[in-house]
Amino acid sequence: MPPKRKAPLATSDNNIPTKKVAKGKKSVTAQSSSVAGPAKKYKFSNPSTLVGQEPVDVITFLWGDDTSEEETEDEYEVEDAAEPGSLQYILDGIENQRSAFIQELLNPLRSISHEIYAPKKAQASEKYDPLVKEAREKFVEAGTMTAEEAEAIVGVDDGDKKQKRIAKQALQRVVNKAEKERLAAVELVLKGIEGNKAMLPRVAREFAAEASRPWLEKMEEARKYWMETTYPARRLTTEEANAITPDLKAEEEREAKEHKKAEEARERRAKIIVPRIVTDKGFPVTKAGIKRFREMNLEVDKRNPDLHDMYIYNDFLGYGVKEILENALIEFNKIIFKQDISPTEKWALVESVTLFLTRGDSDMIMAIDDPDSVEEAFDMTGVMFITALEMLHEHNLIGTKAPLPDNSGVMTLLFLEFMRNTAGDFELQWVHEIVRSADLYGVNLNSIPQIAIDELVLDEYRDTCDLEKRGKGFAWKTEFPKFKRTHPGGHEYDITKMSEFEKAQYSFGNGDDSD
Repeated sequence: MPPKRKAPLATSDNNIPTKKVAKGKKSVTAQSSSVAGPAKKYKFSNPSTLVGQEPVDVITFLWGDDTSEEETEDEYEVEDAAEPGSLQYILDGIENQRSAFIQELLNPLRSISHEIYAPKKAQASEKYDPLVKEAREKFVEAGTMTAEEAEAIVGVDDGDKKQKRIAKQALQRVVNKAEKERLAAVELVLKGIEGNKAMLPRVAREFAAEASRPWLEKMEEARKYWMETTYPARRLTTEEANAITPDLKAEEEREAKEHKKAEEARERRAKIIVPRIVTDKGFPVTKAGIKRFREMNLEVDKRNPDLHDMYIYNDFLGYGVKEILENALIEFNKIIFKQDISPTEKWALVESVTLFLTRGDSDMIMAIDDPDSVEEAFDMTGVMFITALEMLHEHNLIGTKAPLPDNSGVMTLLFLEFMRNTAGDFELQWVHEIVRSADLYGVNLNSIPQIAIDELVLDEYRDTCDLEKRGKGFAWKTEFPKFKRTHPGGHEYDITKMSEFEKAQYSFGNGDDSD
C-alpha cells in the first residue's frame, strides 16, 4: 500500500467521523485533512467526473438474498425434515450444536495455518461424540431399533442439508432437460414412420427406444457425477440419485412460480423508495454494482458443466470461478487510475466483487486442488479493497453527504466476514489491514447483527494494527503486475466459447469415462 501522504487525501472533512471510533478502553481517531492547496493532483480520478453528481441510483440488497439457493431450499425442504423425536431428528440437532460451537470457538483462530487449525477443529468436535453415542444407546435400549440400525443413522447439520439440496436441484434440472429432449427425439422418430402400415408395433417401439437411449444415458451420467463429486456435502447416495426422476409437470409449475415471483418483485421495487442506509431488511448497493454482480454470476453459469449437460473434471467449475475473480481484478487494474472514469463507477466494481464472494455463486473456488493460487487471488482482492477505500476518501465519497450511498461500512464488514470466516482456512495475514484503512479513511464500522464481525473482532484487528506497522505488499501498481504473471484470467473455462467438437467430448452419454 502507498506510504502515508504528505499532502491531504481530501479537500474536506465530510468523510472523517467527528467522534472517535470506540475500541474497548482505547480509541482510534481517523486522521483529518487540512485544506488542500490549489495545485492538488488527484491520484485516481479527475474531479470533473463528479461535477454536478446527483445521488447515485441504489437498490436494497436483502439480507440472505440468494435466489438460486432459496429455490433450492424450497424444493426438498419437506423431504429433508426429520420426524420430531426420531433418532435422525435428535442427531441432526446435535450436529447443528456441534457446528455452531466449532464456529464460535475457532473463529478467533482463523488467521492461523490450516495445519494448526484442523486439529483444533477436530478436538473441539470430539465434545459432541458422547452425545451422539448416548442418543443411539437410548433408542437401542428402548427396543425401537438394533445397534446396527442406530449406528447407520448419521446426523446432518443444516449447512450440509443445504448443500445436498443444491445437488438434488442441479440433478433434477439435468434430468428434466434430458427428458424433454428424449420426448422430442421420440416424437420425431414416430412422425417419420407415421403412416407406414407395414411396420410392426414392436419395431416402432424399438425405434423409439433407440431414440431415447442417448438421453437416458445422459440422466445416468448425471446421477453418476453427483454420486462421485469431490464436494462431500453435495455427494448423493445411490438411492438419492436414483430417486430423482423426470418431473416435467413440477418443472412447469416451478417456472411459472418463478415468473410470477419475479413480476411481483419488479412491481414492489417500482413502488418503493429505496433507503440509502442499512436497515433490518437489507443494505444499499449501487445499481451499477448490482449489474456487475449479476454479470459475474452469469459468467459462472457459462463455466458450469452441469448447466451444459457436461462433465469435464471435478474442479473445472472451481477454476472457472477463480478465472472470473481474476478477470474482475484485471478490470479493476484497467480503470482504477483512469482520470476520466468516475470513482463511483470504480466503486461499483468493488461492490460486485464483494457481493460475488459473499452472496454469489463463488463457493466452488474453495474446492479446487490448488489452494495456493486461490490464496494469491484473495491476497490481491485485499489490495484492491484497500486501494478502493483510499480512492473513495480522496473524493469525499465516504459519508452521508456523498452521492454514493453510505455503504462503505457494510461492504467492508461483508468483505471482512468472508476473508475471516469463509476463507478462514487460508493463511491470510493481512485482514487487519482492511480495518486499518477503514479507520484511517473514516469508514463507519459499527457492527451489524446480520454480519458475523462484531466489536471484539474489530478490536482484535485494531490491536494487531497497533503492534505492527503496515508492511510492503499493498501498493496496487507494484503488486498487480506480479500477480498477473500467474493469474491471466481470460475465458479458458468458458464453455460457451468451446467448439462443438470440444463440447461433444465432455457431454453426458458419450461413453468416455477417461476423465
